[in-house]
Amino acid sequence: MQKSSLISHRFSFCKVCGGKANGNHFGIQSCRACAAFFRRAANSKWSSMKCTTFGCADMLVPCKPCRLKRCQEQGMSTTNFQFDRDALKRLLVPKSVEKFVGRPESVIFCDMTESTSKTFIDIRPLIEKTSNILKNGAEGPIFGRNQLQKLANGFENYTNEISVKMIKKIGKSETADCWEYYITTTAKWLNYFNGFKLLSHELQLKITLAVWHVWGRLEKHAITALLRKQKMFTDRQSIVVGRNLLINLEVFLYDHTWLTKYEPEQVEFFTGVKSLELDEVISCLVDLEPTHVELTYMLAQLSFQYAGQRFQGEILKATEKFQQILSDDLHEYYTNELEKPRYSDRVAKMMKCNNIIQKHIREIRPRADLARTFEIFCVEFSHPEVFHDTGF
Repeated sequence: MQKSSLISHRFSFCKVCGGKANGNHFGIQSCRACAAFFRRAANSKWSSMKCTTFGCADMLVPCKPCRLKRCQEQGMSTTNFQFDRDALKRLLVPKSVEKFVGRPESVIFCDMTESTSKTFIDIRPLIEKTSNILKNGAEGPIFGRNQLQKLANGFENYTNEISVKMIKKIGKSETADCWEYYITTTAKWLNYFNGFKLLSHELQLKITLAVWHVWGRLEKHAITALLRKQKMFTDRQSIVVGRNLLINLEVFLYDHTWLTKYEPEQVEFFTGVKSLELDEVISCLVDLEPTHVELTYMLAQLSFQYAGQRFQGEILKATEKFQQILSDDLHEYYTNELEKPRYSDRVAKMMKCNNIIQKHIREIRPRADLARTFEIFCVEFSHPEVFHDTGF
């Protein structure tokens, strides 16, 4: 590269704001700030709004609708969005041998077909890993005006960026990887809740290993709803199934060979892969558009209510107290931060989404009983209580 062209490249200017450009974003030279703004705003309410400050289109710092219009006039386009970029920040760690060879780190499969026609799944290493996460506490600083805000900030640490990857097949490794991800992430998230950390370590571990799949259900549905709302995909058959893996329900294949000796179409009723829960909850979340704090409250309410109902006794007493604390914090959020003293309609919509998930969890139980009675699945877990109400 000649010296003159090198200087021109290094000191090019953003076509939107005139600042120093950092590269080509969405089809034009722009700075990172304008690129980030366009990614957030391209399919937001600002795209249909008019100028909020008369005559600000030519100002150095225009209003958001005018800034978005300027981006589009300079050539930025949603057709240039990149959906398969770097993984989430939470995944930016050195690739382990287990990841490299496609084998889960803490879920061990032992083939016992010669004697029992069963696959033994040992999750003792995963439980030990989860126990250590709870003992070590939060990975980052815990800050926030109240318990709910602290949980919301902790949740944001694991969902700061969303980058989905389309896959066409799910098998044993992908399933186990989702188990590990949701169990460990739930433990990391609960570390940000002061009330939870006051419990004994045994109770912390027991609750975590009980609610991970409930927490994961709502989290993956919320990501699907967010991507659908942002029009990153419009196909209602496309959903996120875990660790930001995206599938199309009409064309994806689930490899059942490790799970059952029957054909996929024979066990679809028991696996619930294409459950009506998916579209029902996702549509509810698209309509709700929960804020980060509201989604955190929904995750906590769903998880703690499930744990209390399942275990009763000491855990029920603790989780009811947790829900009361978080309800008070949610009231403060609406009245003080959002200045919205009338928020009952929002809470009703939030609970509607959670109730749909609870209803489908209850519907799993008789299916699971039938599967065990007729030995549909050929797997045995070292700790079957961890997979209670998951359908396995």
